[in-house]
Order: sequence, then C-alpha cells, then structure tokens
Amino acid sequence: MTEKAETRLIWEGQSTLGKLRELVQARMNFELQLPQDYHFALFLHLYPDAPPGEPELVDVSGTAELFRKVAEIRGLEQLAELVEPITAAQAKVCIQSPAPGILVYFS
Repeated sequence: MTEKAETRLIWEGQSTLGKLRELVQARMNFELQLPQDYHFALFLHLYPDAPPGEPELVDVSGTAELFRKVAEIRGLEQLAELVEPITAAQAKVCIQSPAPGILVYFS
C-alpha cells in the first residue's frame, strides 16, 4: 500500500460503522483492520480459483466494488452500507492480508 492511512480502526461491527461513515464523508484515508480470523475467508472469497497449496496472501487494489465483495463475507455484511458513499467519493480500496487490512483512500 503506497497511500498512508490517516486513521486506523479495528472492526468491531456496528459500533465501527459510524466512525467509518464519518471518515468517508470527510474524505480521510483510513485503514480498517479486520480480526485475524477473517484472513482465510477473505482469501477464499477474493481468490476462489486459487490452486491448493498456493500461499494464502491477499494483495489487491480496486474501487468500491472490492469493498462490496468484502461485505459479502459472513460477519462483514454491515460494511455494505459504506459501498455507496465510497463509490460517490471515488475512493480507491486496497486489501492486504494475512493481517487483514482494508485501506480506503481518496485522491
């Protein structure tokens, strides 16, 4: 990730959403740290055709559509509420794992 997060938050469900919404509205770069146990689900969801035995590393960048894909994972569905504001702000999304982190940054 070449962009820097101005704020880092740890995903704690609904209580984190309000803070994330504020950051998107203020167009402040942020990194959302997911609990470690989401790494495998994130890897499988983003790389469904990965051959067995491949290193389970995630390093992908894109638009809010990538954020939408993360919100499809059980336990992260609430993140879908942020897809529209992130899209409207034309933010970029970068996901890296095994220490699952989602960086959202604005140009």
